[in-house]
Amino acid sequence: MKASKFPIYIVTLLFVSGMLISPWIKNYFHIGSLILIPLLLALTKKYRVWVYLIFLPLGIIHHQQNYSLPSSHYSHLEKEEKQNTLLIKLTETLKPNDFQYRFYGKVIRLGQKKSEGKILIGINRDNLKQVPNTGDLILTPMLP
Repeated sequence: MKASKFPIYIVTLLFVSGMLISPWIKNYFHIGSLILIPLLLALTKKYRVWVYLIFLPLGIIHHQQNYSLPSSHYSHLEKEEKQNTLLIKLTETLKPNDFQYRFYGKVIRLGQKKSEGKILIGINRDNLKQVPNTGDLILTPMLP
């Protein structure tokens, strides 16, 4: 097997493929073996092309570390009838428009379960007597 003249195309394709198959691979033993086998094959001169396969598990690792939500994220928790309220702490004030005030908030609890996540909040101007400030806590029903 002959090495490619333009290896960046192969490396990019394998890295992106690893990111695409990442949601279906949860076992770290498989990822380790996907790294180890091409490295061992690359030790022999005949199979140096196999070193490109290292970029497949690197794409998987990159996706799982940077783009996966933690298990305590509010979108993963079951939405039972008793757990239909969100407790949100306002973390950042955004520029308001003519109709509503906008904030970024940090989800603290979903019902009685502790959770996490970042959320965008829009509050209609005509529903408020006083403008909320950064650091205020809001208890709101969770919409389906």
